[in-house]
Amino acid sequence: MDKVVHKILEIDDGKLIEYKGNYSFYVHQKKQKFQRQLFEYQQYKKEKKRLEEMARKALERSQNMERKSWHPESSEERGGRDFYGGKAKKVARTAKAMAKRLEHLEVKEAPKERDKINLSFVDRKDVSRYIFEAIDLSKSFGQKLLFSDANFVIEKGEKVALLGKNGCGKTTLLKIFIGEEAPSSGSIKAAENVKIGYFAQQLEVLDFEKTVLENVLDTGAPQAQARNFLSCLLFRGDDVNKKVVDLSVGEKARLVFAKLLLSDINVLVLDEPTNHLDIESKEAIEDALEAFDGTILFVTHDRYFIKRLASKVIEIDNQRVKVYDGGYEYYVQKKADTGRVDIKQQILLLENRLAQLSGLLSDPKRSTDVDELNKEFIEISRKLRDLYANNKR
Repeated sequence: MDKVVHKILEIDDGKLIEYKGNYSFYVHQKKQKFQRQLFEYQQYKKEKKRLEEMARKALERSQNMERKSWHPESSEERGGRDFYGGKAKKVARTAKAMAKRLEHLEVKEAPKERDKINLSFVDRKDVSRYIFEAIDLSKSFGQKLLFSDANFVIEKGEKVALLGKNGCGKTTLLKIFIGEEAPSSGSIKAAENVKIGYFAQQLEVLDFEKTVLENVLDTGAPQAQARNFLSCLLFRGDDVNKKVVDLSVGEKARLVFAKLLLSDINVLVLDEPTNHLDIESKEAIEDALEAFDGTILFVTHDRYFIKRLASKVIEIDNQRVKVYDGGYEYYVQKKADTGRVDIKQQILLLENRLAQLSGLLSDPKRSTDVDELNKEFIEISRKLRDLYANNKR
């Protein structure tokens, strides 16, 4: 979406709101807007409390002075009564002024915040530090090699994005993890007590004749927690009583996630989890996956999803498996650094060739094909000019 969208229109609480920019900028603007509204609401509460306290104190003082002004026993006391009576009226006016300011204080509503997701009640078996260990792992189909000699580990609690070009073997590697594909050579060693949940847009885990709530209760989750979790995944009110057969594609996907995350799995494997999801569903699922304290391995083309979720990146590139021990931004930076090294190597090679051509062209007797040498010299000079420009960035 980031690559094609330059404007987003959102219907929020009956209002149409325009956000200029791509999806990532839209999310950034939404966060800024929420923080601004939260600050304004907190300032409003603070000012309201201050004015209410001032009005209360002024009213109390006025009432106390009023009482003192109504006990006339002597001329001196009558004079005091006049003094307190006048003072009471003045303080009463102050109290009324405070009340007036309260009436005219612009009301600020608390910004709506998505429910916090809590999965701590789910009983998951503990596992050792290293969830998976790949040892000299290779995979090919016939003569087509996908990757070879891969060695890496995946640790408990990591959220790992598998990246690479289409057809490089990402989904195949996921299937090796879950045992649906066998490696051509090498092995993957899984820790004891690992229990895997797999999501790949398949809906076999759902009972289509049962309701949303009944499906989730099949996991053994307590009803109160199950309802709360379903609410976080946008199943609210009577939605939980809908039969699965009547749900949309996006609703079914959310329900699959609910069943997986409320079960006792400790590893979640996802293949294109955000396909066919609207933005609100995607954000709800991202919240739920962030709250999941197990290990996640996933393949997706959704760069924002990767940026938000990944704590580690494994890339299949030119039949090699490369591991980046950081999130998506770390991966992008490392790729950029590698690209700069490649540029320097290209520059060095082209400069050497240009020096050779200069020598040949300076002595025509050493070559009979001067026109071809000139053409190559001009082409290499152009390439070097472009590379010099790129290397400065």
